[in-house]
Amino acid sequence: MILPEAKLHALFEIIERDGDYTMFYHPRRCFTIDAPVDTAIGKILHESYSKRRIVPQFLDLTTDLGVPTYRAFVKINGSVVSGSGTHLNAKIAVTRAICELNVKLAVYEKDYGLGNLSSELASNRVLKLEDLPNYSTASVKRDLELTERLLLANGFNPNTSFDKRNVEKTKENFLECAI
Repeated sequence: MILPEAKLHALFEIIERDGDYTMFYHPRRCFTIDAPVDTAIGKILHESYSKRRIVPQFLDLTTDLGVPTYRAFVKINGSVVSGSGTHLNAKIAVTRAICELNVKLAVYEKDYGLGNLSSELASNRVLKLEDLPNYSTASVKRDLELTERLLLANGFNPNTSFDKRNVEKTKENFLECAI
């Protein structure tokens, strides 16, 4: 099951980057999460953020493909620190976004300190965790099949990137650039 799971995560990364590059910031697409403390993201929000009086916001980067994609962000010292996540289950997508934000915040804090955390919110819209969409089948194999069908239906061939010849050519190009 390792190869299908790796392929699924690679496709999610491609979809995430598509959202990063094609969906732009607008306050109407921003929200905060109301999550019970006994959920994974609720625990993270409470322990990592509420105690420090930080309110991470989320930007919906979901493209016309419809796969839930979000960017979690906070404003610090006039900068924006963010992390993003994609998954067929939006709860997992926002959890991945907040986990990636945690990693970046730890590095930022180590290098610069947290200084002035902005409490200014781009939007006052609050979404309940349980109201986020879930298209996951709870099976890696079926989620991969669903994601591949979705990409094919939208004119993308998910198998092109994983063709062995492409991998070998990519290795050759990388080695040429590295030398």
